[in-house]
Amino acid sequence: MGLIGFVIVFVSAFVYEATAADNYTVLDGRGWTITSQDDYRNWAANKDFEVGDVLIFNFPTQQHDVAEVTKEAFDSCSVNNTISLHLNGPARIRLNTTGNHYFICTFNGHCSAGQKLAISVKPDEDAVSPSGSAVPPQTPRSSPSPRSTPRSAQPPTSNPGETPDNYTVLDSQGWRIPSSPIAYRNWAADKDFEVGDMLIFNFPTQQHDVAEVTKAAYDSCSGTNPISIQRNAPASIRLNSTGDHYFICTFNGHCAAGQKLAISVKSNVDAVSPTGVTPAGPSGPTPRNSAQSIAVSSLSIAALMSIALAFLH
Repeated sequence: MGLIGFVIVFVSAFVYEATAADNYTVLDGRGWTITSQDDYRNWAANKDFEVGDVLIFNFPTQQHDVAEVTKEAFDSCSVNNTISLHLNGPARIRLNTTGNHYFICTFNGHCSAGQKLAISVKPDEDAVSPSGSAVPPQTPRSSPSPRSTPRSAQPPTSNPGETPDNYTVLDSQGWRIPSSPIAYRNWAADKDFEVGDMLIFNFPTQQHDVAEVTKAAYDSCSGTNPISIQRNAPASIRLNSTGDHYFICTFNGHCAAGQKLAISVKSNVDAVSPTGVTPAGPSGPTPRNSAQSIAVSSLSIAALMSIALAFLH
């Protein structure tokens, strides 16, 4: 490999590390538990949450849960109409939007005893291009068509990675009891779901919900102990892991009537560096200061390119 090739690979890995999302374990080693509200407030105070980061709530299943709620529900500790609910620990929640986010435990008395967390999320400002300038945000596809060729067969471009796809479940019909028992199976059959893609479930709130469940719960239409459940529409669920994923409506009789979806998710093989090599992620991200990260990334990249040019001359 020539000097330029080496520098490009090194710079690509550096940029990837600078832009990788952070994982935050809520309350660190203590986990998601009943404690003073000040403890959660102080824990969040020095964190720099950005879109793409992940909150990890560690708790014993059936002793706690974690629900994302509105500001009003957070203040009043109301467990009605949660935005999303995770019943099994550890619960991993990716921060997909900017603004304020509110989380509570819905077990009786836990929220009022202090088990609640409020955070503010800002845009991911760490993304930098090889030139050191901020990478402009990409617009997700609102209605992707089936891919004619596998993503892995597509030639790499100068833009590292393809924008994740948004899939509206059952298209314009929305998430509902289908007219055919195989409607959801047919809808998913020609889709190429990959990690990072988003499922959008459109339904009338309080008439349906959407729960991610295990294979056994999917087969038996059991709404007990779902992996997660969203009761407000539209429900957007990002596919964060490979493998089979199962979704049902927990309203009485809806799943048995066919309102259930099973999909298979594969890894996103589009994310390539300028050399066409998928960069390896960092072993353990740490919280960062966005402005400093961008400045350091820009200066370091510029220095590396200067060294390469000096050797060429």
